[in-house]
Amino acid sequence: MDRKTRIYVIFPSSGLDHRGAWKQEEIRRKVMSNERMLEEIERRCENVEFVGRINLIDEDRLDRISRSHYGMTEEERLFRAETHRIAQQRRRAAIEEVRNSLHELDGILIFGPPWGELIDTGLPVIAVFPMWGMWMSGFNPKAYREKGILIGYLPVVRDASESVFSARLDDLAGKIRLIQALSRMKGMKALVVTDRPVLGEFEPTPLQVRGDRKRYEEIYLRNLRETFGMELVAIPQREMVERMKKADEEKARRVARKWIDESAGIR
Repeated sequence: MDRKTRIYVIFPSSGLDHRGAWKQEEIRRKVMSNERMLEEIERRCENVEFVGRINLIDEDRLDRISRSHYGMTEEERLFRAETHRIAQQRRRAAIEEVRNSLHELDGILIFGPPWGELIDTGLPVIAVFPMWGMWMSGFNPKAYREKGILIGYLPVVRDASESVFSARLDDLAGKIRLIQALSRMKGMKALVVTDRPVLGEFEPTPLQVRGDRKRYEEIYLRNLRETFGMELVAIPQREMVERMKKADEEKARRVARKWIDESAGIR
């Protein structure tokens, strides 16, 4: 059985910490909790294990701060400061856990702006804009895309249109499937039977190689190996033909049948 894709999940904020016109019980009824948001995504993802599930915000402490008025008492201010301190501790612990688990993780799902320490790990990152709890923070989609970070949008209060809300979740699930595909490439070797250059006779084009095909192929193959963990193994056609001649015919027939039967999908 294939290993499950492991995604580390971090919630830097929560829609429940909004202080405004809604009363606390109204917020809990109308606003999706972090756990419920993740449950909606999990239902759309097969063979994915969501680990970490770190909530930086200590909701129990925030519950001691009244949401029926703006401004805070001195006691509430102390609760807020303690909540911030705990959040920073959890942040540092999450970063350390990710760094120590790089060989076990395939990607990161963070509901808020991605931290530089997470980007520097080299793991694929999906940054979700929660459209409430982080609405005042510096979420910069353009800068994130330039760094190869995948972006999603998910309101903590469900869209009035269920189809719109479902489409947002489907989009996130699609990005997670992309990470799944990348994770399956790790350690993969593809056999290339050719007497031509390993990348083929007609590709890349002269415009791509700019007069130095050998260097282009070296960089291409190195990037394929270092970025995706995949390697192309090239052998000449004559070697392949000689091996075919020596192969046991019945065994070869069974192998061929297996390839034909399973060619409809990747297993």
